Amino acid sequence: MAYDLTNSRARDPLIVMVVFTFIAILTTFMRLKARHLRSLPLGLDDYLMLVALFFLLVSVSIQFACVLAGGVGRHTKDVAPADVVKTLKLILPFEALYGVTLCFLKTSVICFYLRIFGNTKSFRISAYVAIVILIMWAMSIVLETFLLCRPLAFNWDPTIPGGVCGQRNKVYVSAGALNVVTDFMVMLLPVPHILGLQLAIRRKLGLLLMFSLGIFITVISIIRIKSLQVISFTDPTYTLPMGLLWTVLEPCLGIINGNLPMVRTILIAFAPGIFGSTNDNTTSRSRTMGLSTKEGRRTPFHLITTGEEIEMGRNGIMVGQTKSSVWGGSKPKARETENDTDSERAFAKGTGIMVGTTVDIESA
Repeated sequence: MAYDLTNSRARDPLIVMVVFTFIAILTTFMRLKARHLRSLPLGLDDYLMLVALFFLLVSVSIQFACVLAGGVGRHTKDVAPADVVKTLKLILPFEALYGVTLCFLKTSVICFYLRIFGNTKSFRISAYVAIVILIMWAMSIVLETFLLCRPLAFNWDPTIPGGVCGQRNKVYVSAGALNVVTDFMVMLLPVPHILGLQLAIRRKLGLLLMFSLGIFITVISIIRIKSLQVISFTDPTYTLPMGLLWTVLEPCLGIINGNLPMVRTILIAFAPGIFGSTNDNTTSRSRTMGLSTKEGRRTPFHLITTGEEIEMGRNGIMVGQTKSSVWGGSKPKARETENDTDSERAFAKGTGIMVGTTVDIESA
C-alpha cells in the first residue's frame, strides 16, 4: 500500500534531502559549465563526480520508496507486514550504494588533487595508495551488506531455519568509523604539498581552508554513526528515518563540497565585480605590473614576447594556467596589490627588462 506524508517523521527528512540534492545537482552543473567556459574538456575527476551524483540519485529514489511504499517513519505495528519486508529489502542496496557513492566521490577529489600536484612523484604515490584504500573500503561495505546475514533472505525473514545474522549495528558503526578515517586521509593528502608552495602565508592559509572544508562532511559522518546506533530491527520502519537521511546527506554534501572550487570560477564569469579579484581580469593584472592603465595610457614598458602553458606551474608543481611574459623599458618597482590573493607573481628585474610569471591556481 502507499503511505502519505502527513507523518512528520517520514516527511521532514525527505524535505531536507530534496533541498540538498537539488544543490548538489546545481553545483555539479556549474562545475561542468565552468569547464565549458574555459574551453577545457572534462577530466577524470569530472566524470567520477557525475557517477557519484548518479548513485546519489539512485539512493534518493530508494529513500522515497522506503517512505512512500515501505512505511518508514511509522511504527512497524502500523505498517503492513509485506511493506516491512519491502523496506528491509530496500535498505540492502541502499547501504551498498553508500559505500560505492563515497568511493567515487572521494576518488574524484583525489583526481582533482592530481591535476594540481600531480607532477610531484611522492604525491602521485600517496594519491594512488589512497585510491586503493578507498576501493577496498567500498568493497568491504558491499560485502558486509550482502554477507552479514546468511542466507540473504534472513535479512527480511527471520523465521528461516538455520538463519544467522552478525551484530548489524556494530558492523554499521565500524564501517562508519573507517569512513571517518578515509575522510581525514583525503583532507590531509594535499596539506604537505600546499605548505611546500612558494606562496605568501595568507595564500597558503586560504588554500588550506579551501581543501579542508571536508571537515564538515566528517562531522556528518560522525552524526550518521550516532543515528545508526538507534536503529532497532524489532521496529525498523520507525527507527530508520534519520539513519536513511544522514546516509544520503553525507555524500550529498560531499558532492557540493567537491564542486566548490569550480563553482567560484563560474561565479566570477557571471559576476566578476562581486566574486572576482584583481587577478580575474587582464586590465587589473596589467595595472598591477605597471604595463598599462584602464584608459589605455602608455607606460614605460612594452610587450616583447609572451607564452602560455596550461596546467604547468613553477618548480614542477601543477597549479593551473601559467602565463610568462617579457616586457622592455625602464625599471619601475614591481608591486603587488592587496587583493592579489589568487595568484603568485615573481618579477626578475634587469636593465630595461622585466619578466613576469602569473600562476592561476584556480583554473585547474
